[in-house]
Amino acid sequence: IINPDPSLDDPSVSRYAASADTVTVFLESTLPTVSGSITINGFESGQRLRIDRQGSGKILRVQLDASLTLNGIAKQNCSTNDAGGAIYSAGALSVNDCAFSSCTSTGDGGAIYSTGVLNVDGSQFKGNTSSSGNGGAVSGVAANTLSVP
Repeated sequence: IINPDPSLDDPSVSRYAASADTVTVFLESTLPTVSGSITINGFESGQRLRIDRQGSGKILRVQLDASLTLNGIAKQNCSTNDAGGAIYSAGALSVNDCAFSSCTSTGDGGAIYSTGVLNVDGSQFKGNTSSSGNGGAVSGVAANTLSVP
């Protein structure tokens, strides 16, 4: 089922699809840059949030001195002509129980590129690619901290 959602005033969201266990949001443009401290929980009432970029850009950026925590969100079909197919983070990024699939970048990090602190826990990466050859799923600079329990 694909319907426009009149409750969403964000012009970056073009439509959504819902099933018994998943709500998919199709993005037309990159979401605003994270500049503070934000947590996004993607699993409510038995439904998982899936963000589909439709092969035409990244989902979001995290600026220096900002922090983003993602819990239970699936991200798919992200594609960008720079680093971080789905997410480019210069700040602190925590990814918990998330899934990244079919994300690509011409730079490093097919799904995630991080120059800050990056923590990944219980997450899956499938079919992500980087044409630069550095980090088909995740890449970053030597100064960052990466934790994958």
